[in-house]
Amino acid sequence: MKRNKHLNGFYYVGIVALIVTLTLSEFFSIPDAIRGFGMGFSISMLLYSIFVQTSSYQKFKTFKRGLFNKQSN
Repeated sequence: MKRNKHLNGFYYVGIVALIVTLTLSEFFSIPDAIRGFGMGFSISMLLYSIFVQTSSYQKFKTFKRGLFNKQSN
């Protein structure tokens, strides 16, 4: 299996969300709920990008295909 060395789109979305959230909270007074959502969203996108880059994502896709493609007897 060939591993892709390039970063995926989820990484860029996470970084942009982090930059926007930190910039808005630094220059403007935004509610804590919006700041928390932005930080949580960016962290989850960064973690998901790591999950997609590893081989465990392929194992998960294979497992999911096996679950839903089984024929009932």
